[in-house]
Amino acid sequence: MAWVCSLPPKKRSVKLSQNCAQENHFNCRVRFSQSGAFRTESKDEFLERILQNGSTSAKILKCADRISNLTDLHTDIFDKEFIKNYIEETKRWVFPMAEQVNKNMLHELKDIVQRRERHFRIPTHIWPLTRKDKEG
Repeated sequence: MAWVCSLPPKKRSVKLSQNCAQENHFNCRVRFSQSGAFRTESKDEFLERILQNGSTSAKILKCADRISNLTDLHTDIFDKEFIKNYIEETKRWVFPMAEQVNKNMLHELKDIVQRRERHFRIPTHIWPLTRKDKEG
């Protein structure tokens, strides 16, 4: 089975994620079976399927992939709303996977999520930063 974006082949390009974003395909997944039939499922359905029915290897791979992705999730590159949603998705689906297969991965995921969440806790008395001119 292959997982690809549901966009037509001509719209798939090197900038697949941008095309998906422009077309509101943030959570698109298409599952192709050996018979050639397919069905679409949301990202939540995909992650729930792995959590409920995935092999130990599939869960470990998903956890490792998420650790890598979270490590590269920086606010100067990604929209804050995207990061918040990604973190919530991680807590909902990937934490339970890690709990089932590898406690060390769970610890690493929780640590990275905690560090990312700290970026959103900026005290309001210093944001936005303003410059005070020196007198005299």
